[in-house]
Amino acid sequence: MTAVKAENAKAKDLRKSGFIPAIVYGPKSETIRIKLDYLYFVKALRNISGGTMIDLSLDGKVITVLLHELQRDPVTERVVHVDFYALDTTKPIHATIPLHFEGDPEGVRIHNGILVKVKDSVEVKCLSKDLMSSIIVDINCLTEINSAIHVADLKVADSVTLVDNPELVIVHVVSPKVSVEETTTTEVATPTAEAPKE
Repeated sequence: MTAVKAENAKAKDLRKSGFIPAIVYGPKSETIRIKLDYLYFVKALRNISGGTMIDLSLDGKVITVLLHELQRDPVTERVVHVDFYALDTTKPIHATIPLHFEGDPEGVRIHNGILVKVKDSVEVKCLSKDLMSSIIVDINCLTEINSAIHVADLKVADSVTLVDNPELVIVHVVSPKVSVEETTTTEVATPTAEAPKE
């Protein structure tokens, strides 16, 4: 991915010109203000997740970064700003990795249960070289009603540490009756008044 320095440019002017204002920062990098081509970045974004390492080309140098924060316009949902985190490849980092579910569990197919995905990502800690773009979750082991997969059941390399509570449920199979009762309870629940904004 190619970027250009934009130290003195105003964010508003960059957006009008078809660019996205962004910054690069990290433990071994000073904060650098850059600009990205809007159309190119939005296209590339389809293949970028929290654990995707990006080679950012800037002034003839390549900086390995992670996409740390993405800001969108609340009305148009256009990307308006991007934060990149420059990696220190010698130290462990924390990253949020998406989960990819695969399989056709008997708990759903044979016992008519309902598959409930509780989490769609987990946090990991590892060196940047050990980062993965996603974690595969094999749901074929969910053979009965109330079968569940927990964080501790996820398969990752020995060099990767799962930060989330190991007892947290990732995905489970519930009976249709339980699912209906939960939905009904949600629908008749008394709304909670919001605290007045200061």
